[in-house]
Amino acid sequence: MDEEPTFYINDEVGNAVSHNDEFNSQLAPIIYSPNCDISDNNTTTYSLLWVTQDIKKNNFIYRDYLHGITEKEYRSARLLPWFKVFDEYYE
Repeated sequence: MDEEPTFYINDEVGNAVSHNDEFNSQLAPIIYSPNCDISDNNTTTYSLLWVTQDIKKNNFIYRDYLHGITEKEYRSARLLPWFKVFDEYYE
């Protein structure tokens, strides 16, 4: 599986957790393939979520879609698929 890039779309849990720059959880996509073959029927994907702060009752769970990416690596531009980025950013 290391020979070709594999693109992963989050499962129901991963899609349900919203983005916030002040996140209170982290999420990692996991591909489990007991036979190391992406086309194997036993291969499955899931999201592993863990909290990084105390979350009070009725508060939302947030994650950072670009954890570890700063504006030095064009963070605002990379958030474009999820958020409107001002046109002036590209001038």
